[in-house]
Amino acid sequence: MKQIIELYKYLGNGEDEILIDNRDGRYDDFINNKELMSILGDRRQGVGTTAILVIQSQHTLAYELLYFDAYGVKQGVCGTGSCISVAHACTYFLSKQDGEEIEFMLDDGIHTGSFDSKTNTGSITMRDLKVVTEGENDYFANSGTPQYIRFVDDSSTMNVIDEGAKLSVEKKYLCSKSPIIVSFVEERKDGLYPRCYDPGQGDESWACGTASVAMTMCHATKHGVQDGDSGSTYIRWRQGTIVVSYTYKSGMFTNIKLSSSLKRIFKVLYEP
Repeated sequence: MKQIIELYKYLGNGEDEILIDNRDGRYDDFINNKELMSILGDRRQGVGTTAILVIQSQHTLAYELLYFDAYGVKQGVCGTGSCISVAHACTYFLSKQDGEEIEFMLDDGIHTGSFDSKTNTGSITMRDLKVVTEGENDYFANSGTPQYIRFVDDSSTMNVIDEGAKLSVEKKYLCSKSPIIVSFVEERKDGLYPRCYDPGQGDESWACGTASVAMTMCHATKHGVQDGDSGSTYIRWRQGTIVVSYTYKSGMFTNIKLSSSLKRIFKVLYEP
């Protein structure tokens, strides 16, 4: 008899992501099967998604979140997906009040998060990070997933897929462990307007939380951030806005918080 898998589909600022609650381990065989996971992520053969999120049990924390790309390959940290996981956990199995914090595990360590059901906004803390300057308008930062940021005059005119794929390969020397996400960022008075190439999708990403964090810190670096400065930036993605706040101290960005709007699209029973 084939196994039936309970899936949740969420939307975060235009990015659709599948969530699987595997705290009891019932879906271990499926999750460890890269071929089946890649079929699930395929829009022609399976349900289709930009990312697969797996909630696992964790002895001392609320849960552990594993992040897989659309090809079923385990990756580092997904910022938007982490916000989705917090919203799901607070709503379905933790019974938390709006704004009440939880602790959970990601690939890079322990994070805290909260959910506001009135605004459908998930918020998470991010690890401290340092920005590497690669040129006048080019920067690198690892915000849980390696990010290459290039500031441009007009992001709408960019050939994001071709240029992004090229840079992702060219800049691999900056991080040998994971594919590098590439963002082309336009600065405006009301925030940053990015377009982003994600090698985990092989396509343009409509929103990326970890890219939002990286470009916020790169933007601050570009404009001469000083020790003790703090601030927040609005990242204007195609279908929504991500807000990132930070403090800068001793050459590091700390107290980083990422907030993303999201909504559950549907729940479905899937037979692989």
